[in-house]
Amino acid sequence: MLDLHVIRNSGNTVRHNYNVIVLREGNVTEGAMYVILKGRVGVYKFHGTPSEREFPELTEGGFFGESIAFLNEPSEYTYVTLEETYLLPINRYNLPGFVMSEPELACEFLREFCLRACVNAAEGPADSPGRRGACMARSGHGDRAHPGPAMPAHAADGASGQPDGASDAAPPRGAGPDGPAAAGPDSAGPDGPAGPGIYVVPPGPTPPRDAASAVAAIQASAAAATAAAGAGAAAAMDPARADAARPGGRSLLFPEGHTHHEFPMDNTMFEYLVEIKYTCPICKTLFKSMKVKVSKLIRLTTDPDLRIRYKGIEPLHYEVVSCPNCLYSAFENLFETGRKINAQFLADLKAIKREVSISDGQRRDPFTVFAGYYLALLCAPKCFLHYRLIVARLSQKLWRLYGDCGDAAMEEAFSRKALESYLFVYENINIVDSKQMQQVSVMIAELYLKAGDAKKAREFFFRVKMDKSATHSLRGHCELRLDDIKLMPVDE
Repeated sequence: MLDLHVIRNSGNTVRHNYNVIVLREGNVTEGAMYVILKGRVGVYKFHGTPSEREFPELTEGGFFGESIAFLNEPSEYTYVTLEETYLLPINRYNLPGFVMSEPELACEFLREFCLRACVNAAEGPADSPGRRGACMARSGHGDRAHPGPAMPAHAADGASGQPDGASDAAPPRGAGPDGPAAAGPDSAGPDGPAGPGIYVVPPGPTPPRDAASAVAAIQASAAAATAAAGAGAAAAMDPARADAARPGGRSLLFPEGHTHHEFPMDNTMFEYLVEIKYTCPICKTLFKSMKVKVSKLIRLTTDPDLRIRYKGIEPLHYEVVSCPNCLYSAFENLFETGRKINAQFLADLKAIKREVSISDGQRRDPFTVFAGYYLALLCAPKCFLHYRLIVARLSQKLWRLYGDCGDAAMEEAFSRKALESYLFVYENINIVDSKQMQQVSVMIAELYLKAGDAKKAREFFFRVKMDKSATHSLRGHCELRLDDIKLMPVDE
């Protein structure tokens, strides 16, 4: 049994409401395995069809999707939440960091994978009770063991004698043969994309069927992901280009080093959110997007770098609006002011749309959040005359977003990008509003401090502190940060 206490502290969790399809049979697009931290997940074959078969549900400590995450093998089951469920996603790209931060837990996962590979390598037909029972006896996990996808993995070794663990009962679901109409990565069938916000991982080689080969494959995936992450940290992210490679193929949108991240998003928190209708100024499409009710925000704390933390909501997830038709994207307050763009750039966006699909309205998800920021970076130079400050702000938001997701390499890359962009604005753009210039100066100081350049940070903090037109609170903040710098160790 996996140590849930360790797992809960090992990464970002994602919450799903009741009756949401997490993985669909036949899909390879999710790219992640999931550990169940709380809740229950139903397991089905031929879900939503007259031939549907139900297997014993998975509960806390169970996990699924490893064949997709590490071997590019399509899921042989559909997994549906049976109640509000919290999951920890782990994929091949964040695996190296996970292994380094939680080595004991990683060894436990490898042990589980080996046991499942052992089942697949055992003699006898795939659905033989004797084959499964022998290996389950060695594992000591009983019906919690999860054999590999070559057999009905979730069948229990009960007295029923049914090798596939089939049951006459099926959990309630939404109307329609394709499952619930709930938001999330479950809006398409096995023959189509997994839904808005999912990139497709090309099929890989036939997965190994013995324990040693399975472990070797996982180690190879980890090594490849480490190399990709290292390359991504050094990649230059020019907003006019987004053609860096992504594991599994070249991406027209995401830079090298970007990986899929999950974080909790509840788009039904209407005490903080409202669904607004927008008209795209480029293609005139009418669509809906979620907007934060600023007047309802409740401030909890303020970080040393002046980032405000709010109760129950992260505004960062809703600051960019994206047209689901043409993909034009911009900050919410600028969206309807974007100017017309040329035909070539529209063609570029159309090409990107063939690669990604974003979710609008209440279906907004983490993929759409990241895609929106990158699309806004592309659109800013094309759609706004004074775009330099917009690029700086977008880079700053991505710096914080990657930091929230624990992606240290991309966090560092975008903190550098934000610093370069703000410095360009400071040195080359005539900002008439003195308060805006003071805010730019403070942000430059904070970014210099994050980069470890206390001397440069001190210069910018001091300028704002001595500016008599600055607000009392901003000058006070700069004075506190100067005190922090005094307490820092001085290099000999």
